[in-house]
This record gives sequence, C-alpha cells and structure tokens, in this order.
Amino acid sequence: MSSSRRAVVGALGLGLLAACGDLPQPFRGQPGELARRLARPPAYRLAVPAPQEALLTDAEAEGYAQALAEALMAQDVPAVSNERFPLDWTVEVVATSDGGQVVPRYRIRDADGRVLGEHAGRPVPARNWVEGGAEVHWRAAVQARPRLA
Repeated sequence: MSSSRRAVVGALGLGLLAACGDLPQPFRGQPGELARRLARPPAYRLAVPAPQEALLTDAEAEGYAQALAEALMAQDVPAVSNERFPLDWTVEVVATSDGGQVVPRYRIRDADGRVLGEHAGRPVPARNWVEGGAEVHWRAAVQARPRLA
C-alpha cells in the first residue's frame, strides 16, 4: 500500500470516527470527593493560638498551643503557635469538663473561618489536665495530631 493511499485511508477512518458523535463523559460536572478536596487550595500553614476555653491558665494555654504546633510539625504539617497570617488555617481548642474528665475538642477553620473538620480528643482526668503540666498537654497533643494532620 502506498503512503498516499495509507494517508487517505487514515483520514477516512478519522472522519468516520468523528462522525460517530461525542465520546461519553460520565463524570463530567460530577467531581468525586477527592476532586472537591483537591479543588480547595491547601493551607499555607496551621496557626494554633493559645486556647482561651481550654480550662488552662494563660501560661499553660500558650504552652499547650506550642506543644500542639510542635506535634503537628513532627507529623510534617506546617504549624505555628500564637501567630496567624491572613491565609493560615486555624486550630481552635476547647476543653470541656465531663464527670471528672476533661475532653479537648479541636476544630480546624480555613482562612475564611469555615469549619473544615472537628475532632474530640481522648478524655484526660481533670486533675491531670490542671496539674499535669507540659507532659500531660504534650501527650494530648500527640494523641490528637494524626486526626488533625
């Protein structure tokens, strides 16, 4: 078969294929869950302000924010404590007392203030939470980091 004849047959085949109509596109306009998450720009970093409602003194709250930021950085999540830029996402921490236990609750907000996720940490005996200091707060931060990351 000559090269000119092959070109004619190829062009004819492409013409017939094009005449068949559009190819099916079953997922067009219906992105899956992963596509929706990827469409959101990633956070520049997570800002962890000192929690005001964590049943801690101001100094302990700052220490807890630092511990949480360090625990997240150990999980390869860019995080800082007590410093927030306009594009940063924020980790809010609230602790509630329930029957002699303190339950830390974490909420991640995007730069626009929308809640992206929430997580309740493991209960800690109230006495340990108040008197345990940096060691107890570090353990709570380490337990929460996989879910927050």
